[in-house]
Amino acid sequence: PSKPPPSIQIAQSEIFDIIQGKRFHILRYIDNNPEEGDAAMEAVVRVATGTGTRAEKPDKKSLKQRKWKSIGHPTCYGRFVPDTEDAKLRDGSYRKPKPGENFEKWMLRVTTKEVGIEVNVQISEFTLQNHKMMLLDLSIMKHKDFQHTRKTVLASASDVACAEVVHTTNRYHWRLVGQRYDVMSWAPDKRNYHEIKGTLNRDYSRQFPNKLRQGETWIAEVLLEKLPLI
Repeated sequence: PSKPPPSIQIAQSEIFDIIQGKRFHILRYIDNNPEEGDAAMEAVVRVATGTGTRAEKPDKKSLKQRKWKSIGHPTCYGRFVPDTEDAKLRDGSYRKPKPGENFEKWMLRVTTKEVGIEVNVQISEFTLQNHKMMLLDLSIMKHKDFQHTRKTVLASASDVACAEVVHTTNRYHWRLVGQRYDVMSWAPDKRNYHEIKGTLNRDYSRQFPNKLRQGETWIAEVLLEKLPLI
């Protein structure tokens, strides 16, 4: 957060040691009390993402409580994912090698690409798409296309936590943790289209927007803000 809370004056290693000492009891309790375990997982998401307290969301709007289960694989016990995740992830079958997949590709897939949202009770870690959380970029927060969501769904949030889903050369994709919203942003293509084979059709050589016909002027109106980029 932009204003982090004061230190609790306890070393992280000691906190981790305490949690590890209680880990078995926590996992057994969740197994015996699944509904309370579901509520606890949703509380973890709220606290970790700053979208509410352990007990409730600050705006009193409660999202539907999901069903959380440990990934169904012997090596993944304690890694809890919600029922909104893919069925192959929840039952652990995503760890099976695909035809022609070598160990390097398999390891990359199962450790960085498959899991969406996860609360790992084994090591007390919350991750989204196996990426650490960060604050949503300020330029996105101030963008006019984002203002409706900012003023409605995120009205009570001072900061918006997100995690990378996938970034490409010209597209950025974040997931707003604890909100169940995704944000995508596209950057202009900086390539020179004159140098890309096949991009220019010589049959259409009229200059834009000066040579538009009367019935085509609406195109320039729609693209008015984008004209400097064309």
